[in-house]
Amino acid sequence: IDKINADNEVLTKWIQLRQGQLRLHVESFPLQHLFDIVSKDNMAFKLHGIDFVVKHTRAVVKADPILTLFMINTLADNAKKFTPKGGKVIISANESDSYVEISVADTGIGMSEQQMGHVCNIAVEKNSPTGSRFFFRLPKGILRVLLALSILVTSCPLSARAKRNHNKYHNSILEKASQYADSAYYCNVRGQYERTFLFADSCCLKLNEYYANIKPYGHDYMQLPSIASNDTKVAEISWFKQRLSIDYDIILDIRNESAVAALAMHLWDVYNYNNQIYTQLFRLKSADNSLDNYVRVMERSENSKNVAIILLILLLISIFPAYYFLYYRHRLYYRFCLDRVMKINSVLLAEDNAEKKLDAISHIWMDRQVNLIPKESSLHIVVTNIKEALRKSIDTNQQLLSNIELAEDELNRIKYEDAKLYVSNNVLDNCLSTLKHETMYYPSRIKQLIDLGDFDIQTVTDVAQYYKEIYSLLSLQAQRQLDSSFVVDNNIIDYLFVLLKKLSQAQNIDINAKNVDNVYSDIEVVLYNYPLTDSQASLLFTSSSVNIDFMLCRQILREMGDNNNLRACGIMAYNKGDNTYINIRMPKITWQRYLTWKNNIDEL
Repeated sequence: IDKINADNEVLTKWIQLRQGQLRLHVESFPLQHLFDIVSKDNMAFKLHGIDFVVKHTRAVVKADPILTLFMINTLADNAKKFTPKGGKVIISANESDSYVEISVADTGIGMSEQQMGHVCNIAVEKNSPTGSRFFFRLPKGILRVLLALSILVTSCPLSARAKRNHNKYHNSILEKASQYADSAYYCNVRGQYERTFLFADSCCLKLNEYYANIKPYGHDYMQLPSIASNDTKVAEISWFKQRLSIDYDIILDIRNESAVAALAMHLWDVYNYNNQIYTQLFRLKSADNSLDNYVRVMERSENSKNVAIILLILLLISIFPAYYFLYYRHRLYYRFCLDRVMKINSVLLAEDNAEKKLDAISHIWMDRQVNLIPKESSLHIVVTNIKEALRKSIDTNQQLLSNIELAEDELNRIKYEDAKLYVSNNVLDNCLSTLKHETMYYPSRIKQLIDLGDFDIQTVTDVAQYYKEIYSLLSLQAQRQLDSSFVVDNNIIDYLFVLLKKLSQAQNIDINAKNVDNVYSDIEVVLYNYPLTDSQASLLFTSSSVNIDFMLCRQILREMGDNNNLRACGIMAYNKGDNTYINIRMPKITWQRYLTWKNNIDEL
């Protein structure tokens, strides 16, 4: 896990660098630190049966640590891929006067001359007797030069920046001086030593300006770092002894950076001057002023053995609460979370419905100890998502049950309409069938009477009257059947517009009609101040309608189409601004019959 996290961090910074979100941070650092990180991947090599060797080095390089680690990691992973089981991968570093060569050698399958010719930025050569050796070179760090020339400087950090207190004063003069000190540091990193003195002198002038503000009548001003002075009285040492409120880390920075620049440019007088001030100020700042008091207290102690025993007892006593707070408390918390997870998992795997599962999980999660779990913890978020998923499942099941009930009601209504239509069709079929049969039989019966020769006119008259009465009865029955459907159509259409008028909550509604063809007519009804979204308009006349009355409107058009055997009849809605437009398609003859009937009603 540590290896994965380290690789992810390196890759993240590499991507940020490629996207321009991260700048190069070139600094001097010990190469062994990166080798220690790479060596943690030893287990991955062992699993492949490869011997992984990272040789120790004392080299110090000047480069970006992240990119250097990325290059070493990449070469090591590549060597692992092409090294068979039983092979070896060796990472090492060789120093020269001006650079450090980092190499990754393996005993794998090796590379051809053509393949080695395609490798850029990184050099490669054959490794005897098999395998390849990839290597690249980095410049030596400044820290190594200081180690070779000055024991005192090696005992101090490369730059006092590492120990600077970043809580800088809000005073603009000190902030500007700090910026100059940072610029001097980066000039040294880039090898621009002459510019280092320019920024160091500017920083010194700013510090003198700050001193003039806090000590208007003072005479202790700093000497420029670029000039070697023979004055034994150093201003910054006097400032420190007077306990002036100045950021002495800035002074340490510019003296140290000036010493490094002078050393690189072989300005020995300037180097000795800045290094001497840096050393004196660093010793004063690092001195422990409480040491004398501590020594006096220890000298007055009559029984140091008792003090040691007391300290030991206190240490032993503190072990138990430390053990609890640092380890055991977290272990108890882990067991508690694991127990809750197991209980919730058993509930989810049970065959109960979603309501029972939600109640059981809510009961488990209402424990007082659950309040100890932070709201932002992963476990709390997971349980919250589980409960939310169960609630959605319950809502979905209820919606499905409601849809099933509506579908069953729709099925029963269709069955009822089918039975009613079946009876009506049978009555009408019987009437028409009888008319057809008698119409075919009537002429032949008259012809039989006439063909007898001597026939009685009264008999023929009686037969004709008989068939006339039968025709009248059957025709009247069929007409009644048709007239009843017409009356129903007219009443239903009128009720349809009454419903739409009620839903629009208006005194009157606009009705515009036009003929589509010889069969259908389109009627447009405008519902003013009744805005709907596109989704609501598409579901207005379905089982998901916002009002059940719209379902009645749809049913009226469906029955109208069934009675007239015209299946294109229907009703739909669409939104336009703040108004809703209803488009109704019905049989043309039905609409014309309704208009005639409505006019007659209005006249009466």
